[in-house]
Amino acid sequence: MAVLIIISKEWYKVSSWRDSSNTAVAALKNDFKGGRVIPFVGSGLSISSHLPSWRSLLEALATDLGFEPDVFVSQGSFPQLFDYYFAVSRPETREAYAAKLNREFARATANFVPSRVHHALVNLRPRVVYTTNYDDLLERSFQEAGLRTRVISSYLDIAAGPGDEEVQVVKFHGDFTSHKSLVMSESQYFDRMSLDSAIDIRLRAEALGKSILFMGYSLNDVNVRYLLYRLNKERNEKVYDDGRRVGPKSYLASFGMGEVQRTILSVRFNVETIELLPDDPEAAMAELLESCARP
Repeated sequence: MAVLIIISKEWYKVSSWRDSSNTAVAALKNDFKGGRVIPFVGSGLSISSHLPSWRSLLEALATDLGFEPDVFVSQGSFPQLFDYYFAVSRPETREAYAAKLNREFARATANFVPSRVHHALVNLRPRVVYTTNYDDLLERSFQEAGLRTRVISSYLDIAAGPGDEEVQVVKFHGDFTSHKSLVMSESQYFDRMSLDSAIDIRLRAEALGKSILFMGYSLNDVNVRYLLYRLNKERNEKVYDDGRRVGPKSYLASFGMGEVQRTILSVRFNVETIELLPDDPEAAMAELLESCARP
């Protein structure tokens, strides 16, 4: 006799990460419960938010510089092209361009509604979130939930001391409201990699006692890999007699990791990797955060 077994989706759900990441997810969940995790968010968290592409913004900039858009974009990487722009333009021109970028992003996100992954991050109630994004989607997501936020993008913001905000959004590559804080060109990226600005010092201090969860980044992003390397060195590379390392780990949630990447990140950078399934990237990131909020 045949027996039909119906599995209810309410209690059975396949996770959005590979089984090999289960141990790392369990450790991350435990760290979140202990209030020991600081999210570090990249552009991949806002996949569905329809932000302007850098290519489209650079093509518009090419016309102002007297280039054919396709010719200009083919001349180098995006940071290199911004380097050229900053080299040939005056400070007031750069300030005007930052204001234009702010308007473009504001126009593109005028009808922004926090996505599932934004809601999942908000529900974890972090006190601090770091991001390399220039836009204000994180702040708006927290504010929609009734939480007060404050942007930290410079030493002056840090020196002002704590306010009555419930969430601090630390803009690691600057904020549109302060054009001098923006990190866009190759030279500016190189300067940031020294990790000795006020924002860097704050991150390095916080990372000594808390885990950092990197989300929305590519494994090919050399800036993130270098940051992981430096954070590990800051965290004291001494080990116990049984071989265990001292201090918290970093976590990196990403897609398409292989054995080589996992081994390098684990052995060299002390990073727990969580390999998300690529079928629906935003849903996968949301489910990871939602699992960390569950009892």
